Amino acid sequence: MFRVFQEALTNVSKHARASEVNVRLMQEGDQVVLDITDNGCGLAATDLRKPRSFGLRGIRERLTSLGGRLELSPVVPHGTRLTLRTPLQPPQPDEQQNPNRSPA
Repeated sequence: MFRVFQEALTNVSKHARASEVNVRLMQEGDQVVLDITDNGCGLAATDLRKPRSFGLRGIRERLTSLGGRLELSPVVPHGTRLTLRTPLQPPQPDEQQNPNRSPA
């Protein structure tokens, strides 16, 4: 999660032209939720499809490996919100392959 947070802040500093960033780290049930909101220029749909857009792609890949997900949303009137969710306990390789298996 630290590397994901680091990459998210790098993206804000490189692209958002934001003057403020708010960060919240919390637990919701059995998930860790990291919420990062900036007041920058926002994300366009074309920004998400750039072939060399490695920052968000890397964030998604890291979260997927943890069993988590990334949610992106605009902030009115300007800015972007990234919500990163991952289980407190990432699934074990055995659990990913056979979710119906009973514990030993």
